[in-house]
Amino acid sequence: MKSFQVIVIILFILFALGGIVFFATFRDNESLADVDILIWGEENQALLNGFLSEFNKNTDNSFSLSYKEIKSEDFVVTVTDAIASDRGPDIIILSTKDLLRFEDKLFPIPYESISERSFRDIFIEGGELFLAKEGILALPLSVNPLVMYWNRDMLQSSGLSSPPQFWSEFFLFAERLTEKDDALNINKSALAMGEYQNVQNAKEIILSLLLQNGNKVIERGSDLGPPRVVLNRSSEAGASSAESAIRFYTEFSNPTKITYSWNRSKNNSREEFISGDLALYFGLSGELREIREKNPNLNFDVAFFPQNSGSNAKNVASEIKGLAVLKRSKNINVALAVASSFASKENIASYAKITALPPVRRDLLGEPPGLAFEDLFYRSALVAKSFLDPDSLKTDAIFQNLIERIVSGRNRISDALSRAGAELNSLLVDN
Repeated sequence: MKSFQVIVIILFILFALGGIVFFATFRDNESLADVDILIWGEENQALLNGFLSEFNKNTDNSFSLSYKEIKSEDFVVTVTDAIASDRGPDIIILSTKDLLRFEDKLFPIPYESISERSFRDIFIEGGELFLAKEGILALPLSVNPLVMYWNRDMLQSSGLSSPPQFWSEFFLFAERLTEKDDALNINKSALAMGEYQNVQNAKEIILSLLLQNGNKVIERGSDLGPPRVVLNRSSEAGASSAESAIRFYTEFSNPTKITYSWNRSKNNSREEFISGDLALYFGLSGELREIREKNPNLNFDVAFFPQNSGSNAKNVASEIKGLAVLKRSKNINVALAVASSFASKENIASYAKITALPPVRRDLLGEPPGLAFEDLFYRSALVAKSFLDPDSLKTDAIFQNLIERIVSGRNRISDALSRAGAELNSLLVDN
């Protein structure tokens, strides 16, 4: 990289992240008025247009921005094909679930521009998945953490004033809240775990359990080098940290256990909750609006996602997205300026308000809005994590097969985990 380009990038990012716009000083013998920065993402077109309108008010920019919404199921293929034919955007809004698939196509922001230390001080810990040995692959933009929605009527009718905080409380809770007939048909469920296909956010729930047991599934390590699978890594005690997490998850679909509260004959867990037949629903913070709209009469509240008792470290799986500049962009300097300005305090606050998601900056999370639901979402964002997903659709199938092999009795937990680990490793190698 040319030394002048490095200096420009450093100035852009230092000033933009500090909340000061510095665009007008860069010319490099070109007119920024002629530059059109294209941004592609999965976000709703109307929402992003609204944010860009606010962005233009907050920013003294002298170039134009345009956004294009791509359907989630088409995003990877559409962007990859566009890059290959040199018709791609300058910036993509990139989820951690797609990070590894795009890593070789991204322009890494050098650590001379923003140090690893500064990145960690500005953004939530979950955003550190965007750190690689060669630089910062994306600047965090949004976080959508898993939380626990709970039906107030169902709990209060059973004499409970609040939902359980720790997993150790769920055994008695499941027995108390689940309504079954003599044939073990489940009429009302305490919680939806143990199956996969009809459990909304099943992968995120399992990842949360694994993370709380110290298992990141796939990690780069402290050297930020190439990712490696750690699903079956043994703890100091000699047991796989994943086994206890998966054993706990599958307890709730075992009809021989007192915890039996879910099976594959049930409807989708979110729909069961909305209809009033599920006491607890593990959903993303971004689902709040849909739950309210689908059943305005549902008497529910939200609580922090359950944790292991006695543990000081809290973890919850989340969808985390960032702004990534593509190597094939014809306007890399300006694209980096746009990305860094998006990440300023003022613009992240604006984005969080428009999308109804908690912000990704630590300074903003330290200023909760004083609203019941949103304050809980802010707390959850601080401990939100994700994992380096080599292919979200294929890993979804791997986790589904893992659970179904165990629930059906085809495999022991250890054997099913070994197979899942091998499949993840093959996927990572092929990525």
